[in-house]
Amino acid sequence: MASPPRRPGTIRRTSTADITIETVPRPLLRVAGIARDLLSTSGSAADPGVVLGTATMTVVVDVESRSITELSVTPARWQDPLGSLIERPAQSGFRKALRACAPELVDSGSPLATLLDDLPVCLLISGNLHLRFTHEGIVGTKQSHPRADVCAGWQTNGELQTLAERSGSSPLTLGPPSGELADPADPAGWHDVRPLGEWSMRRARRLDLLVQDDGGIRADAYLRDVRRLAEARPRTVHEYSVRALIDRVGTVRTVEAVPHVLPAPECPQAVASAQRLERLRVDDLRAHVAKEFTGISTCTHLNDMLRTLGDARYLVASDPRGPRIRPLT
Repeated sequence: MASPPRRPGTIRRTSTADITIETVPRPLLRVAGIARDLLSTSGSAADPGVVLGTATMTVVVDVESRSITELSVTPARWQDPLGSLIERPAQSGFRKALRACAPELVDSGSPLATLLDDLPVCLLISGNLHLRFTHEGIVGTKQSHPRADVCAGWQTNGELQTLAERSGSSPLTLGPPSGELADPADPAGWHDVRPLGEWSMRRARRLDLLVQDDGGIRADAYLRDVRRLAEARPRTVHEYSVRALIDRVGTVRTVEAVPHVLPAPECPQAVASAQRLERLRVDDLRAHVAKEFTGISTCTHLNDMLRTLGDARYLVASDPRGPRIRPLT
C-alpha cells in the first residue's frame, strides 16, 4: 500500500534492505540497505522536507557458513568499530555481537542502527531465494525452515509447519503482486527506491511520528517484505501496520497492529500481542520485546515493528526544533 500523506511536523523514517543471492564464485547473500529520516515542514506533497539523517549498509554473507565476509556502512565513523563483525555469524548471535562492538550505535536509535538490526531477519526471509540454485543447476546448501512454535505462523500442526515437514524445506507462498511504496503525488515521501531485480527480496519500513498538542507522540509504522524470483513483478510476503500513542513522558498508551498480507492462516493470531506494550516506557520496548515476545502468540516480523517504536525518542530528539518530549525520570 502507498504511504499516507505527510502532515506538517511529521518525522518520517524510511528504510529498505534489498537481499540478493549470488552464485559466483560461490553462493553468497548480499544485503544492501538505505535509510533516511525526513522532517516535513509544510505537509505539502511539493515539500522536499529536511533530511535529519541517512545511512547505508552493504553486507555479504557466505551461504554455507552464514558468516559475514564483507561489511561496509555509512556514516563512515562506524566502519572501523564494526570491522570485528567480519567472519562472525550474520544470524544467530549477531545482535549480541553488534552490541559488544558498538553499544553506542545500538542504543542510538539511528538509521544505521535500524538497518543493522534488520540483518538477521533479512537472512531469515531469504530462504526462497535458494531456489535459484536449482533454477541455474548449481548445488547449494539445503534450504532450512524455522523451528516449530517459534511464532504463530510456524506453530505445530499449522499450515507452514505441516508443508515444511512434508517437503523438508520452507514452502513457497505466493502473495499478491506488490504495489508502490511511495505515493506518486509525493515522490519525496520515500528515499530513492529502485525497481527490484530478479531473484531478490526487499524489506521496507516506514515510521511516521507526529508530536501532538499535549506533547505526546502519534506513531504510524509500516513493514513490507516482498520477493521476486524469475517473475515479472514482486509479490508481497509479509505486510503489517502498527499505530501507537505515546504520552509526553514516554509511556505507550495505546497500540494496535493491523495485518495486511501474511503467509499462513495462523499468522494473524499474533496481532493481539501488540497490546502487551501498553503502559510500558518507550525506552524499554526493544529489550522487552526481544526478551518477552516469543512463541506462538507472537510474530517475528511484527516483533520487529514493535521494537522499532522504541526509536521514537531518538527521532523526536533529532528534530532541529529541539526535543519534544520530556526526559524520563
